[in-house]
Amino acid sequence: MNDRNFGRADRLAACGLTQDEPAPPYDRITRFARRVLGVATAVFSAMGEEGPWTSARAGPAVLDAATEASLCQHVLQEDTPVVASGANPQGTDPPAEDPPAEAEASSLRFVAGAPVILSDGFRLGALLLFDAEPRTLEADALALLQELAGLLGERADQQRRPAARRRAGATTQAEETPGPAASGPPELIASISENIGKGIFRSVPGQGLVYVNQACVRMFAYDTPAELLQTDPRILYAMSNQRNAVVAYLDRAGSLDGMAVRFQRKDGSTFWGLLSGRVTYDEAGHVQHRDGAVVDITRRKEMEQQLRESEERWQRLVENHPEAVFINVEGRFRYANPAGARLLGVSAPEALTGRSVFDFLKEGDKALIQERQEVLNRGASTTPIEHVIVRPNGTQRIIEVNSVPVTYAGQAAVQTVARDVTERRRAEEQLRAAEAQFRGLVEQSLVGIYIIQDGAFVYSNPALAEILGYPPDALRERIEVQDVVHEDDWPLVRDNLRKRMRGEVKEIEYAFRIRRKNGTVRHVEVHGSRTEHEGAPAVIGTLLDITERKGWERDLIAAKEEAEEMNRLKSAFLANMSHEIRTPLTAIIGFADLIGSSPESAGEFAGVIQRSGQRLLWTLNSVLDLAQLEAGALELNATRVDLTDEVRQMLDEFRPQAQQKSITLCLEAPDAPVEGAMDRAAFLRIATNLVSNAVKFTQEGHVTVTLRPDGDAVVMRVEDTGIGISADFLNQIFDEFRQESTGAARTHEGSGLGLTITQRLVDLMGGTIAVDSTPGEGSTFTVRLPRFSGRG
Repeated sequence: MNDRNFGRADRLAACGLTQDEPAPPYDRITRFARRVLGVATAVFSAMGEEGPWTSARAGPAVLDAATEASLCQHVLQEDTPVVASGANPQGTDPPAEDPPAEAEASSLRFVAGAPVILSDGFRLGALLLFDAEPRTLEADALALLQELAGLLGERADQQRRPAARRRAGATTQAEETPGPAASGPPELIASISENIGKGIFRSVPGQGLVYVNQACVRMFAYDTPAELLQTDPRILYAMSNQRNAVVAYLDRAGSLDGMAVRFQRKDGSTFWGLLSGRVTYDEAGHVQHRDGAVVDITRRKEMEQQLRESEERWQRLVENHPEAVFINVEGRFRYANPAGARLLGVSAPEALTGRSVFDFLKEGDKALIQERQEVLNRGASTTPIEHVIVRPNGTQRIIEVNSVPVTYAGQAAVQTVARDVTERRRAEEQLRAAEAQFRGLVEQSLVGIYIIQDGAFVYSNPALAEILGYPPDALRERIEVQDVVHEDDWPLVRDNLRKRMRGEVKEIEYAFRIRRKNGTVRHVEVHGSRTEHEGAPAVIGTLLDITERKGWERDLIAAKEEAEEMNRLKSAFLANMSHEIRTPLTAIIGFADLIGSSPESAGEFAGVIQRSGQRLLWTLNSVLDLAQLEAGALELNATRVDLTDEVRQMLDEFRPQAQQKSITLCLEAPDAPVEGAMDRAAFLRIATNLVSNAVKFTQEGHVTVTLRPDGDAVVMRVEDTGIGISADFLNQIFDEFRQESTGAARTHEGSGLGLTITQRLVDLMGGTIAVDSTPGEGSTFTVRLPRFSGRG
């Protein structure tokens, strides 16, 4: 009897799918789909004769049964995955004639699905994904969704084949008993890992690497997976013993989530990778295997450095700006520079954070500022204005503000540059009140003061003449205003003069450009009002050269925009990295779930994880040591140390690496032990760093370590026949993160911390370090440290 002769209910039952009973064989794949694709809920919905029902669910229920059934029916009609994301995805995904009943009320913002089809073409149901947040699925994620739906179909085929054989009377023990577990990941899991695009690997205690995907091969610059599998995993790490540290940590913790590690490619170059891993144990607690994923984050490291530098430049510019700078969000201060704190009369910029802008305004100014705030919040620009502020001690100041809409920490904000113009306004008021009595003061003022009548200057003080580039008396010879105003700004100036002369405005303040007598252009700001001069209407006012201030404002805005752009790029990059890291890591966890029922492959993987853990510990110690050295918190304990014995043991660790490159590694020391008075761990770190670099940069020849006493000191020389160091770079080799070869063409890379830590440890122990190098011939590092005297 053939399966095709069954009704739909019979075929579903043959696959272990009935409406009122759970379907455990499909739970793991559903849970795996939810984790690997990063959604809130994943559902396997089987289509019965009267409609679909939920056979397996991972995550909370987000739709009622009717809506979920509608989605299943829609997806089941398609041959490829269906995706909808936005404000009402349920309303756009199903057919228009059958929309979900609760689409308008639901908070769902993402749905996707792929049909589950048996090998004979029978459409069993659908794999559905739901989330409350809008999202997109890239091509590789869509392919993974479809492949997981195919995996559900294969599982259903596996469930129904024994039943079909039983109906035919042909069931045998051999047919019902699963065969031995594969030595590597199952075929489908391997296919998925190949399509993820990130480096995926598996290692087994005692065997090393047993599986790598193509992305891993490309990442480490090997030609084939077979070549990489035959490689000693230790040489894939840039620092000695790092892999041992990684393995030891991973075995203890059981998993590793996103550890930054410096890896080494086949050609010796290095890159930063984000390493994640998971250990699978057998029932006795022994390690079966270790699965891991590596994501190249070198570009992220570079972008983070660029962002830090950009933020530092912007911070220095704003913090040292002579005028007050504020940023407020919804009327509350989020940032103020020191000049802003002084202007508002508070002790420090931090005292303003969270306070309302309106706390510092006179009652009469609040309505005006509120109106301008609303305009700026809509993204529109406003003209500079003045208003009165009230300081906490009760004193009042007149400030001039220029505000622009900006984005701050992802929110709509207002950036304001303000300066105290109280004294300038007082001077102008005094000038209008008694011009004759205060003419001397006006003549000495640093602010340009003028009277314009019939379109020409009839009075100007020396400051105005200097701003306009004329001799002090020249402007009194009826120089036309139009002659000094930039031709493009003349219509603005002419209209404002007319408004004041006609009495349409009492006072006015605005900025424009002038063209000085020598032709240079300057930005100025004027404040003027209507007056009487010799019995006829005139305009009196002040003029201030604001060219430098304009430059500061432009620089400030440009720096702020640059910092915001870099922050946006960083956020986007980190969000993308989070997705890219989570996907392979979740896949690995899912793989362990799927293949964890195969204990036959356990018990073989112990030594490799221990060595990797030790190597990771070495890297962590380097970072922590540098942090302690930077903070001056590293404490050294000087004891009697046999340098000959320590160096001999250390060289033994490097011999396998040196032998692979056919490098002679030797120690030259007197018969009697060479003893020093120093911290043992610090000396070992110094020697290890120097020898590691020597082996790394030497392709042929030798690396020789020489020990000898010299008076009250001991001398260690590390000599190699490597590529050498250029003379221009010698004075930079002890700087943090410095590398002579940089960019895409570099052939050797490193963390840039080894020599920095080495020099600082030498300094802490009262020693010296020197380097002598010839490009193409090799390098020699000479370290002098205190000798053990046998006294005290």
